[in-house]
Amino acid sequence: MYNEQRKKDSQKMKEEQWDALLRVVNLFRRYFTGEASRHEQNSIETWEPIENETELLNDKTLEKNCDTKSVWNAVAHELKFDRQPLRLSKERFFIGVFQRRIAAIAAILILMGGGIVYYTHSNFTRHHTDMVAEAKTFFKTTNAQTELLVLPDGSHIQLNRGTKLSYATHAFNDKIREVWLEGEAFFYVAKNPNKPFIIHTGAMRTTVRGTSFDIKAYPQLAENVVSVRTGKVEIIAHNKVLGMLTKNKKLAYNRLTDKAETSDAAWEDAAGWREGKLVLCNANVKELQFRIKQYFNADLTIEGSLLKGVMFNSSFNKETGLKDILERICTLYNVHYELSGNKVRIYA
Repeated sequence: MYNEQRKKDSQKMKEEQWDALLRVVNLFRRYFTGEASRHEQNSIETWEPIENETELLNDKTLEKNCDTKSVWNAVAHELKFDRQPLRLSKERFFIGVFQRRIAAIAAILILMGGGIVYYTHSNFTRHHTDMVAEAKTFFKTTNAQTELLVLPDGSHIQLNRGTKLSYATHAFNDKIREVWLEGEAFFYVAKNPNKPFIIHTGAMRTTVRGTSFDIKAYPQLAENVVSVRTGKVEIIAHNKVLGMLTKNKKLAYNRLTDKAETSDAAWEDAAGWREGKLVLCNANVKELQFRIKQYFNADLTIEGSLLKGVMFNSSFNKETGLKDILERICTLYNVHYELSGNKVRIYA
């Protein structure tokens, strides 16, 4: 009877350990694929050293202890959940991600593939290097929020609704400063003549050394737009210089036709969204539909060819409701609208 109870207890412990391991595996998987929440990212990226550690999990330990139990015990001790099941909502885990504790992450990722660990020194080194090179820091806003970021170099970036921004965690501000943007953001780039700041938006690349400007590059829209407030901005696509912009200059690049057009434009118009405004700057019907969905979560359909070729240039304060916007559009273009729930129809 006693032995049976011991077996049950042992089996329960193994199940709890495996459940905890899978939770950590999923946490790191989300981190390295950019799916982790801000809280989860911060938990991983702020893992602090454990004082008076008696044994660190490193490549030698992995080579010596290549069975799952030994690796589990080492990982569990390193991650501080060897005494109880892991609960991510309550536990904090501290990590210097790409320092000596990377071995713990590697061990976890190894266990994902089966139940037997076989890991050589060369494999560990390569895995360590790959994760360092590929790790990125991600930021994302929903359609209901904007967010102000301060990057490690001191640059300030305000993200518009429905925007994603990322940068290589350890390469950023080394020789150059690179970020990847999907959506819209206003940049105030800290000056550093020796380290150009590069924004990747699909095939388009915007390079500055210290200036302020707005970039609109939503994948749902065919056009990327750069509007400059201060300084000088160079824009390149497919290894071709599209333009060199200065204050109150705007460049619109059509990703479908690979054509760009430069014009004069007040930067305040493009960046009005920073004050909560719904801004339409030379926007076509597709962008009107996109903004209505973004700001009001409403689907806009337009009957036939109504408003085809129309370019909208309007700015609505954040207090302006959907009905007010629709009424203004209908008055200007002599059309009508019907609103039912979150569905809007414009008709003749």
